[in-house]
Amino acid sequence: GSVFVDQTNTCDNYDDNPSFTTVFGLNGAVNTGIRATYEYTYTSIDGSGNKTVVVRNYEVDDTIAPRVILNTAKTVYHPVGEVYTSADVSVIDNYYDLTNVSLVKTGNVDPYTLGTYTETFKATDASGNTTTVTRDVVVEDKIAPQGYAYDLISCIENEINPVEGLIITDNYYSSTELLKHIKLIKQNVNIWVAGE
Repeated sequence: GSVFVDQTNTCDNYDDNPSFTTVFGLNGAVNTGIRATYEYTYTSIDGSGNKTVVVRNYEVDDTIAPRVILNTAKTVYHPVGEVYTSADVSVIDNYYDLTNVSLVKTGNVDPYTLGTYTETFKATDASGNTTTVTRDVVVEDKIAPQGYAYDLISCIENEINPVEGLIITDNYYSSTELLKHIKLIKQNVNIWVAGE
């Protein structure tokens, strides 16, 4: 796909203008749109009849790996508990159409468990050039727990448990697990004095 410029030339220690010819091999002149080996035979003859023949092979090959475009950010944030569908990637190659480029995806995302998961996309063209791109998927919990409390009624001088009667619900954590993390921030209960 690049531009080919033949920079081969001739010079002589005496003749300022030796003859110079180029003969193409079986594949003809270099065509950078077709992968092949192109043979050029260069012949140079000076005014005294001295002759030099040089054969050069030009190899036109594909050494550029396909491009993988994530179509998302490198890191994707996903709410826990919701079904996850991996966003499709796009693949572009400098030489082959997509029927000659394979794409393999590895890595799974568990949308029901918090954590960071990695999806790997590997594209390989028919020349064997490969590109690997990764996408990190962070399964996160952004929903706060909900709490409800019933009124507690106790007799004077009886100890009370401020957590008693609390109902805590969450989209991810169990009530039992959440109750372990409850902190009493403020209270004005005096069990020796009747009141509310």
